[in-house]
Amino acid sequence: METQNQNAPARSAFRRFVDKAAVVTGAVVVTAPAYADFDVTAATGALGGVMVAVAAIGAVKIAPAAAAWAWSLLTRTASR
Repeated sequence: METQNQNAPARSAFRRFVDKAAVVTGAVVVTAPAYADFDVTAATGALGGVMVAVAAIGAVKIAPAAAAWAWSLLTRTASR
């Protein structure tokens, strides 16, 4: 039986939005070429599009943490 940590913060609305956007983007990218005639060039392009989408989602997910780190570095440097 699993127990949840009562002190763990709830998932933010932003995180839920990013997760849903990832699912929708993945579904569109994966199913779009399935209905079209494509050769290896088109498949390579579709794979490149998937890789760009995954990279963009990763960047969106890491951006808040990176901004917080940069802000703490800036404030720590300014306080010296």
